[in-house]
Amino acid sequence: MKGPDIVVSQVVAAPLETVWESWADFGGIYKFHEDVRKTTILTKATPRGVGAVRLCELVDGKNQIEERVVEWEPLRKLSVEFKRTSLPIAEARADFLFEALRLNQTRVEMRCSFTPRGFFVTPYEARYEAKNAVRI
Repeated sequence: MKGPDIVVSQVVAAPLETVWESWADFGGIYKFHEDVRKTTILTKATPRGVGAVRLCELVDGKNQIEERVVEWEPLRKLSVEFKRTSLPIAEARADFLFEALRLNQTRVEMRCSFTPRGFFVTPYEARYEAKNAVRI
């Protein structure tokens, strides 16, 4: 996998600790990601941190993404890799970097690399992936 294919950054009007805790709640992504309808933690013994696995059911009702945490540095970095997905993606990795800017401002940067599955990915599919990556 080469990368990163997509890099986006957003400033959140909240302290670093609050922003980190919302992401550290690995099963709670549906609370703030508008394309995720439901999340199930598949590793009950490891609900967060390296090795945690979640299944995200998307709002379209057809697609799912199973993700595994591969890096976990509290208040600094969270990295996930796709284990399996119904989307046309063979493999993917997203690194989320957190940086306190001011007392109530935090930058979240996402660096995402992915390899399409199959011989051909249409421009629409590539835009769909990029659009959803921005919302994470």
